[in-house]
Amino acid sequence: MAEESEKTEPATPRKRQRVREEGNVATSREIPNAAILGTALLVFVMAGGWMWGHLVDMFLSPIQMIGRYEVTMETIRPLTGMVAGKMLLFLLPVVIGVLVAGVGANVGQVGFLFAREAMVPKPNRLNPVSGLKNMFSIKSVFEAIKNTFKIILFSYVAWTVIDDEVETLISLELSEYHAVFFYMLSLISRITFRSVLVMIVLGIIDYAYQRYEWERKNRMTKQEVKDEFKQMEGDPKVKARVRSIQREIAMRRMMAEVPKADVVITNPTEYAVALKYESGQDFAPRVVAKGQGHVAMKIRKAAAKAGVPILERKALARELYRMVKIGREIPGRLYQAVAEILAYVYSLKEKRSTANG
Repeated sequence: MAEESEKTEPATPRKRQRVREEGNVATSREIPNAAILGTALLVFVMAGGWMWGHLVDMFLSPIQMIGRYEVTMETIRPLTGMVAGKMLLFLLPVVIGVLVAGVGANVGQVGFLFAREAMVPKPNRLNPVSGLKNMFSIKSVFEAIKNTFKIILFSYVAWTVIDDEVETLISLELSEYHAVFFYMLSLISRITFRSVLVMIVLGIIDYAYQRYEWERKNRMTKQEVKDEFKQMEGDPKVKARVRSIQREIAMRRMMAEVPKADVVITNPTEYAVALKYESGQDFAPRVVAKGQGHVAMKIRKAAAKAGVPILERKALARELYRMVKIGREIPGRLYQAVAEILAYVYSLKEKRSTANG
């Protein structure tokens, strides 16, 4: 019993899909952070000159306009709109790049996922007692230690770059402003590049850990796996009962066609096949009922009760039973044999009708 209650089995595909729909997936925050920071760095490196031009223009244009026009509400409004537009152009490449990187990093981890259940408010999330428990949980302590370690690590990365540039930084007061801008951009780029490399390593480690934790938390007991398999496949007893009912319905439907048949061909006791041919509707005679053993006996009884002719043709009965499904027409190579039988049956009917007449 202890083994049955222990969660030792990996999550089944159905449970994985269910928890995924709830928004419970393994993700690392470090990977999107690295993607966002790396993309921002790439944008600044590739479009730094273009952005610098817009930045200078954003500051100089208002000053030039203020020198030409009297400062009033009518002149301030277009000035404000112009500055806002230039600021938008300055930030637009970074915003678009960061947005694409953030979405792409998350989609890369979990694929396209819209978890409606995760968006539904839950009372336990608003419970202050639960919030305090989460705040002082082992996971929170671990996260705090991890964040402290990251701060120390990134500080060290920044210091390794700045330490080599101390003398250059001191001499910047003698440089022109645009030279200072590009130098600081280069310095920040180097710090960011090394930080991104560190974040990628941390992201890979963190993602592997999150996957491990997700797999551990979503393990199932052997009984849960059995129950889920039953739900997916259906209870064997219920399925057997359904099949039994389906067979009974099919049998009743088939036996209802026997009295409408033109002839029943037998083996004589092992097989029985009922044939029907409707001129102008059927291209060839059809098998409307067939059976073996006990079913064959029921077909013969129903045919005898309805006055349907029963003819013994051992080889033909066996071949019809094995080759033709119920409702299907007979194959071409049996036309001659069946046609002779139907001709014989029709002649019998004519003689009976003549005698009765």
